[in-house]
Amino acid sequence: MKPIIKEDDIVVLPGDEFDQAQDQMNRKTNLVTVILFSIFLSAGVLSYVLSSVYNEEFWSSLWVLLLVGPIVASFYRALVKYKMNSFCYPLVVIAIYFSVAKIYSLWHPLWVIFLTIPVYYAVGELVDRVKRKVKKA
Repeated sequence: MKPIIKEDDIVVLPGDEFDQAQDQMNRKTNLVTVILFSIFLSAGVLSYVLSSVYNEEFWSSLWVLLLVGPIVASFYRALVKYKMNSFCYPLVVIAIYFSVAKIYSLWHPLWVIFLTIPVYYAVGELVDRVKRKVKKA
């Protein structure tokens, strides 16, 4: 593919034209993501503080609620963009690991779930690549 050189030495490849609708969709997605992140992070902080005040023995295990905001925001972004790899899967693994390990004292055997992170992203890349090919055809 030969690049098209325009004024001011800006290189534009064929197919890289500006898409107004896509830009507007990206702005809307970013705004909704920030709003979801803020709401769920605030709810996580509030529930963590309130539960720590009323039940002092839970303060060490309920910090996982602080991860709800980033998880929900990345889940929304993945749904809107139709890309599995946009989802922040490691945060989900961390939340599951610390919650279950703290409650059931399964620290040692449960570390194996961290091995699912590269598997998730490898499968996600395959699915995203197949979806791009299907979408172009």
